[in-house]
Amino acid sequence: MSKKEYKYAWDNESFRKWWEKYKSLNPGIDPTRIPVSSPLKLNYTNDRGKPRTIKVRSLFARKDMFTGRIYEAEYAWDNEQFRMWWEKFKSLNPGIDPTKLVKSSEQKLCYVNHNGEEFYISVDKLLRKKNIFKTRHESACCWENPQFRAWWSLFKDYNKDIDPTKLVTSSEKRLHYVDENGDLCSIRTVSLLKRKDLLSPRVQKKNPCVLEDERFREWWKVNAKYNPGVDPSKLTRASMKMLNYVNKDGIPKSVMVSHLVKRKDLFTDKLLYYCWDNEQFREFWEQNKDYNQGIDPTKLTYRSNKTINFIDSEGILRTMPLSRFFTKKGHFKHEFYRKTYLWDIKRFREWWDKNKEYNPNIDPKMLTTGMNRRLSYKDCDGILRVTTVITLVKVLKRKSEMYNRSAGVEDPEIVAFWDERNIWSPFEMSSNSSNLCGLTCPICGFQFTKAINQVVGKQPKCLACKNGGDAKKLDGDELPCDILFVFLDSKIPSGDAL
Repeated sequence: MSKKEYKYAWDNESFRKWWEKYKSLNPGIDPTRIPVSSPLKLNYTNDRGKPRTIKVRSLFARKDMFTGRIYEAEYAWDNEQFRMWWEKFKSLNPGIDPTKLVKSSEQKLCYVNHNGEEFYISVDKLLRKKNIFKTRHESACCWENPQFRAWWSLFKDYNKDIDPTKLVTSSEKRLHYVDENGDLCSIRTVSLLKRKDLLSPRVQKKNPCVLEDERFREWWKVNAKYNPGVDPSKLTRASMKMLNYVNKDGIPKSVMVSHLVKRKDLFTDKLLYYCWDNEQFREFWEQNKDYNQGIDPTKLTYRSNKTINFIDSEGILRTMPLSRFFTKKGHFKHEFYRKTYLWDIKRFREWWDKNKEYNPNIDPKMLTTGMNRRLSYKDCDGILRVTTVITLVKVLKRKSEMYNRSAGVEDPEIVAFWDERNIWSPFEMSSNSSNLCGLTCPICGFQFTKAINQVVGKQPKCLACKNGGDAKKLDGDELPCDILFVFLDSKIPSGDAL
């Protein structure tokens, strides 16, 4: 039933049946006086026996709340397929009574899949997975396939930790092999048996030597000193031998041969790319070398995080990591990364003159627009507040003073709606705040909760009056909230008090 057809929940027959079952969980509540759109929360137990709460208006919005499954739980034992499944795996689930398991239970049950592996699954998911009840033939062993045995004899050295006699045709186990180009690759067992090209004799070519690659020979000349005792003529492209090298930041690293031949970035000039090779950087260093004493510019790489001091175009001393002076391709462009300081903004300087006494020991000329530094200020109501630099920049760009106005000053009408149970007064809360507050309509007495920024400046405020409840329109087209000042002038403070 929709909530438009009933004014009170008690008029709904389904609700009366629901109340008879759960009235013991809701003492002290008169069900005959509960409106259908009421936010009052009622207690009940779900089909799993766990206590829950739900609003009256949500109760009528949910179509399943008045159906039979909320009163009587359906058990998994009623399912014939589940009983057959339980007979097969009951030895793996000791101490569990299957006749007491409901269909929506989260109880984990153990079973063995068609590959002989043990898994756990909840009762809820088990009944929803229809394919788990299907009878499957046991998967054949891969070792029975003569083509697989021939394939294994070629690549068994790359799969030393795997027993081929235990692999089934539907296994997800990954196997390593060498392709036609001599690169080390991996593939699932189930996919390997489907690909006839991998089981054909053409993959049985000799694994080429890694020295046949010209790029590797150039790489080896630079890094041979880090690999003593390694003979490159015996290394193949699919070898798992670990080789040592020094990256572009001068940090020692290691990489597998089979991975090295696939990584094009290790064969480029960026491996030994230094900032000093860039002509623009040398000119930049000559202008700022006095601010970076003790740093050898010839050893700096363009990905280094070394902090560099420099003078920008406005004559201000800046600091920035060296990696931000260069693009990913190694182009020098330090002018694009100049920081924006708050002191360069005229509106911030005016704001600082008013609030500098609340921020001692802070140098405003060193504050940048991307900082999370907290600053204190007083709003137009004289209340001391705290904000971050990022938030302050957004407010200064809007050129709006609404941020500093309290809810009571911005919208005096909210004072009449303000509930006495609220901890703060409307003059202590910002009009842009998203905090929830309790409100009571002075016309119809309807109580509701809403965020402050969703109420300030909105007409009408009362939801009951807006929906045409007990409070009707008075004169003309004006709602009670529009003429509230006529009746509640005494409750709203005068302009002098604000």
